[in-house]
Amino acid sequence: MASTHARLGQQALAVLDVALRVPCVFIIDAIFNSYYDPGSGWAGTTGKVLVRVTGVLVSSLVLLLSQKALFKFYTLLAAVLLGVTAALINYYATSHMDFYGAYYKAALGFRLLPRNGPTLWLGVAAVQLAFGVGYVFLLNLQSVFAALVVLDIMIPLWGLMIELPADVRHTVAVFSGAALALNTAVCLALRLKWFYYSCRYVYLLVRHMYRIYGLQLLLEDTWKRIRFPDVLRVFWLTRVIAQALILVYVVRAVRRESGDATGGGADGGGDSQDFLLSWDVFWDLASNLVISGCDSTLTVLGMSAVISSVAHYLGLSILAFIGAPEP
Repeated sequence: MASTHARLGQQALAVLDVALRVPCVFIIDAIFNSYYDPGSGWAGTTGKVLVRVTGVLVSSLVLLLSQKALFKFYTLLAAVLLGVTAALINYYATSHMDFYGAYYKAALGFRLLPRNGPTLWLGVAAVQLAFGVGYVFLLNLQSVFAALVVLDIMIPLWGLMIELPADVRHTVAVFSGAALALNTAVCLALRLKWFYYSCRYVYLLVRHMYRIYGLQLLLEDTWKRIRFPDVLRVFWLTRVIAQALILVYVVRAVRRESGDATGGGADGGGDSQDFLLSWDVFWDLASNLVISGCDSTLTVLGMSAVISSVAHYLGLSILAFIGAPEP
């Protein structure tokens, strides 16, 4: 039983490891396929090149991190995102005089909750408290600092509850966000030592493997360690599914607009026809997906990884059907 749970835990960590490396491949693919404007001058061109090179280097570094370092990196990133979200919510709340109406109009679009102060403030306070607890948990702060951070996040809401003047509320929200940003910067600065030693360890390991085993074995070991074929499969399948959803939505929107323009949506059968795609439309969508699925080197690698995986399992199925032993 213990071995089963350990195996399931290892598989879950492997799946999470692959899922966390996929965004790096998306960023690299987006940078390489982004539009280049040559008429922006030498300063703009230099800035764009530096941004692209920095993005590729950072994404490649995150892609090549070990599993432990990768989890720690995303933990810090999630903490930063939670802190930014909490600060933005406080700033948004203090920047609107009629916060109730702005909340119902922007967030919901209709009045679902009762229009009273306690209900709204309790909901926002619960969300901010959850963000604060998550921020503290991810950064692993001490108890005293954790209480101060949560208090800093909740202070702007107290100013709204007691109906302070607008400029005072805005100032409190700005100072609260600045204190949270300062705390985040200090926590990240304290972890620069870990980042330095992690990079140094990776560099020494790569140099040692290159000297002992050569470049080919180094690439093979890195290929297996980061599970790059699985990363490419998930990347390509996710990209194709997203493109398929967008294309189907566009086709249905165009069909609906053309039906409204010709008066075809008057009868009840128009809505049911929107969910059905003809064979010609389906073939065009599949052709576009196949063409867009091999428009870059990474997408070609992802498609080949998916095809090789399908061929592998198809061969195993044939061997199992004829009763032959697996190779």
